[in-house]
Amino acid sequence: MKVKKYFRAKNLKEFNSLKKKFPNSKILAGGTYVSKEKNSNIDVIIDIQDLGLNYIKNGSDTIKIGSATTFSEIIDEKLNYCDEILTRVSMHCGPITVRNIATIGGNIMAGYYWNDTTPALLALDARLVFAGKDKKTVTMEKFIENRRNFFGLLLKEIIIPKKLTEGRLFYDRFSRTASDIPTSIFISIKTKKEVRIAIGAATIRPFLLKTKEITPDFFDKKLLPKINEIKLVNDLRGTKNFKLKILRSQFKSDGKSGTVVAKVAKL
Repeated sequence: MKVKKYFRAKNLKEFNSLKKKFPNSKILAGGTYVSKEKNSNIDVIIDIQDLGLNYIKNGSDTIKIGSATTFSEIIDEKLNYCDEILTRVSMHCGPITVRNIATIGGNIMAGYYWNDTTPALLALDARLVFAGKDKKTVTMEKFIENRRNFFGLLLKEIIIPKKLTEGRLFYDRFSRTASDIPTSIFISIKTKKEVRIAIGAATIRPFLLKTKEITPDFFDKKLLPKINEIKLVNDLRGTKNFKLKILRSQFKSDGKSGTVVAKVAKL
């Protein structure tokens, strides 16, 4: 890979100035995705490692995670919210050599349909905060649906509201190995008010489905039409039919198991 110009922004003001001058520049945090660029020649890279975006603020009402926070840092924090779902998901984001440098912000912005973090953040009703004069804040769901609108923007922070005080969590990840790219991810959070089902890896983009209750015919009447709308994807990890069978199996398992979240610990 050849890089013509490299800048290391010292603050957000300098970053915004550089981004304005070089609108097509690549943003570098951990570097795991920039290194996979198909284009071997990159005109400009802006390094954001000095912007102070690697932090975790575990408050009473929200969890705020800086976009440059690595998966190893999230694991070390041991966030005891919603059955430690963020820790569990982070453990699957590659081997430890990758988790030590890969950032949650880079993972989100890369937008791969098989990302581990996206379904969990959808289920947790996460919001994304982008740097800029207006400090644009969007839900994870809106970001996924309109991802092209955020190309080139700097993701500053992920905010997770701590509103789940009781309910039940189910998390199932089907993959060849613990750190391998998943074939299918199925997450559900059930409370008295609603059921939130998030699916990833099996379809061309992750999606969230909310409902008041799960009926015996829910998969065929509600979930399957949504899956068909988003569309299953064929890849080296499985055919569309294979992935559909896995999703149906995960849905059945959801009805039989899961973790009861009685009182969610607030560290």
